[in-house]
Amino acid sequence: MKNLKLYLFFIFSSICFNLASEDFEYEVIAEELSSPWAITMIDDNNILFTELSGQLRRITDGVLVQESVSGVPEVLFAGQGGLSGIILDPNFEDNNRLFIAFSSPDEGKATNTLEVISAILDQNSLINVNTIFKASPSRRTAAHYGARMAFLDDGTLLITSGDGFNYREDAQNLDNHFGKVIRLNTDGSIPSDNPFINQEGALPEIYSFGHRNPQGIVVANGFIYENEHGPMGGDELNIVEAAKKLWMAGYHLWKRL
Repeated sequence: MKNLKLYLFFIFSSICFNLASEDFEYEVIAEELSSPWAITMIDDNNILFTELSGQLRRITDGVLVQESVSGVPEVLFAGQGGLSGIILDPNFEDNNRLFIAFSSPDEGKATNTLEVISAILDQNSLINVNTIFKASPSRRTAAHYGARMAFLDDGTLLITSGDGFNYREDAQNLDNHFGKVIRLNTDGSIPSDNPFINQEGALPEIYSFGHRNPQGIVVANGFIYENEHGPMGGDELNIVEAAKKLWMAGYHLWKRL
């Protein structure tokens, strides 16, 4: 694993060096936005992106559509919370389905949680909106939501769920969603081969645990690469594996093999 980390370091260093030596031309296609957070490409001419303040926006043929996409659920826009991750279904060209992760306020309470919905994009509206995941328990903080998503090659959906900052010790326990990577089918059901599905006291949707604030996840060449934010320069790049956990010491995390 040390050799792999060193290899990744040299790859990253090489990329940075090469980028520093290149000249780029930049073109502004949208400005005066409200805390843009995540972006996805529908095709060469259409871009969708989220604004933390609660708007789902669209850029068509290089021009920002002024009217926001309708049908977006209510979000908690506070601290680090808001309308966050977005990802297209692998079969989007056929079903127009997408998934959005956001901080969701609990009605009539001073608490909130991470929620993920599926919806159909119908022109400039979301229809058939269904909640497929809500992190439990709720939190009183507005920080460390995670809220990134990626698809495995088998079509199951990975969702990163942050530790809520004040609940970081719970990231090591399997009876909650703080500091976890979640794996679900796209309808919200639980895959039968999830690693903790038959473990007493464990939530069956958990795929890995012990995370802090995982705000990047990508699947490539059979590996799940995840990055999470740490304090005072403690950011990490990790390879996530089923049932493996990250150990937390204070605020810092490292991979246990």
